Amino acid sequence: MNIQKINLNKIKVGRLNVRWQARETNIKELSESIKKHGLLQPIVVKKIPEGSKYDLIVGQRRFKAYKLLKENLGAEYNLIESIVLEEEISDEKLIILSFSENIHRVELSYSDKARVITNLFNNFGTIKKVTKELGLSESTVRDYINIEIQATPKMKEIREKEKLSKIDMKRAIIAADGNPEKAERILEEFVKHKLTRYEKEKTVFIGKRRPDFTAEKIVEEVQKSRSEETIILGLPGAINDALGKAKKKMSLGLEEIAMLAIEEWLIDNGFLK
Repeated sequence: MNIQKINLNKIKVGRLNVRWQARETNIKELSESIKKHGLLQPIVVKKIPEGSKYDLIVGQRRFKAYKLLKENLGAEYNLIESIVLEEEISDEKLIILSFSENIHRVELSYSDKARVITNLFNNFGTIKKVTKELGLSESTVRDYINIEIQATPKMKEIREKEKLSKIDMKRAIIAADGNPEKAERILEEFVKHKLTRYEKEKTVFIGKRRPDFTAEKIVEEVQKSRSEETIILGLPGAINDALGKAKKKMSLGLEEIAMLAIEEWLIDNGFLK
């Protein structure tokens, strides 16, 4: 293992680091810990070919904490202990290493995950290869890829600015029934009206039933007052099994699925408009 002390100025957060949206979580606290106990785990870098600089692969929070210490305390923190990876390691392997390290630490943002998964899919060409390398389920990988393909630049901008989740993006796309501009407006409505999880899911139900509705009209229908009552049901095994399959496929809670099913039945039979 090649461990060196490298000047902070020679290290950059580049394309091989999966955390583009740097989380500031506890950076100050981490810097205080490093000041008191030292750097307990080196960062991981790769030397950039034909140059004297390095790409940061693992340890962006430690790197940022060290930079903070340098700003506050000076030259004592110019150099950071680093594991320098051999150049023959492929870029794909380095991205996977960065992803695996980060996903088990401070949670990666949805957009960071989506970018990494989509890029690896483009490189590998198959979903199975991506799932094998990252340890994620095929349905999760497929979801990320499908959403990235359908999401417009404006949707991605809203997602990153408002830190929306994968399921929010998926709901907006389904509710818009294939209309990208409508999906953008639905996302904006999610944010503007601070819709609850239940209300966001209801946009899917209304959007699919009424494709003629605008995004604003869908949300207006969602926000109409409703009464709520707790109902306890004893369900046959076959229905329980079907609910479990629906929960897994649609990424919804059992209560949401049951509510939507009851509401649809009431509408179909003329008891609810």
